[in-house]
Amino acid sequence: MPFVKISALPSNDFDIEEVTRAVETDLYIEKERKTADPSKPPVNKAVLPLGSTTIIWQTLNCITHTRAATKQQQCLRSFDPTQEEFPLFVDLYLTSKFDYDKISEIMKSITATLHEKTDIPEDYVFIHTHIRNPGHVYIMNKVWPCEITHAGK
Repeated sequence: MPFVKISALPSNDFDIEEVTRAVETDLYIEKERKTADPSKPPVNKAVLPLGSTTIIWQTLNCITHTRAATKQQQCLRSFDPTQEEFPLFVDLYLTSKFDYDKISEIMKSITATLHEKTDIPEDYVFIHTHIRNPGHVYIMNKVWPCEITHAGK
């Protein structure tokens, strides 16, 4: 099932444990945040089964980039709420059984929850999806799934 790795600069402005729990919970019960009819209550729907997702938080020592306005390179070493360009990087690892719509739903849920829990704009949540295909995972001294056979062998 899915594995989510969130990478960010150190911060005292939000509780990492609370954020990671919220991401997992919101994947289980995704709240319809915007409805066509505002008079109707939000509809809850399961995106993924509860307990099916592993989420880790990785703290980055530095993010170096050149600010467009000043053309000066800088190394960000901690979260600063006054910074407009504080990114969250998310690696989303999935099996090949997920279709485009489900992957989109998962990414939107993660982005919305991260924004809600950290106040980081959704524009600064970057998600890269890694799709596990047969023969692309190496665990326990084996290429998975173990039953892979190659033509001609």
